[in-house]
Amino acid sequence: MTRSTLRWVIPSLLSAALLAPAAIAYACVAVMAIKTDVSTVEPGGTVNVFGADFASDEPVELRLDSLDGPLLATIPPPESTMTSKFNVPVTIPADVEPGEHVILANQVYHHMNSGAPARAAIFVGTEAPAAAVPAVRAASVEMGPGSSWPVLLLVGLAVAAAALLLAALVNRRSPAERRSDGPPPA
Repeated sequence: MTRSTLRWVIPSLLSAALLAPAAIAYACVAVMAIKTDVSTVEPGGTVNVFGADFASDEPVELRLDSLDGPLLATIPPPESTMTSKFNVPVTIPADVEPGEHVILANQVYHHMNSGAPARAAIFVGTEAPAAAVPAVRAASVEMGPGSSWPVLLLVGLAVAAAALLLAALVNRRSPAERRSDGPPPA
């Protein structure tokens, strides 16, 4: 590579390195999720499980209480990622002991959500406990004005100035290097 090429390649790469964290933060991955239509079911009863945002090309397994627990259902691979949704009736085994249990949805696909299963709590043969109600509820929520446009403008200018300073430091040449370039064109 010639020096003139390096003069713009290195600052460009450094600028891209500065912007990469923002791009990575923007490109977030949806978290796969499941929920049930009821919170309580009798042993041997059926509950509908709704799921969303699973990876494509891999089936989804629904299991009870653990990843190696009883297999409740296998959902065919979703057709597309991030828009995948399913609604499947699931029968809870008749021999399940009463109490709180967890339905787990998992895929053997480790490039999305780190292979972490989605969970939904279900109460078998017992009522779900009543939700705790706070003693005092806020009558209203006050929201601050947030960042004003001058603050955002200053932050943007500061980032741009830092990138230019970094590019100038990388592109800095010694006087001997400048003399070796020859006379300026006429």
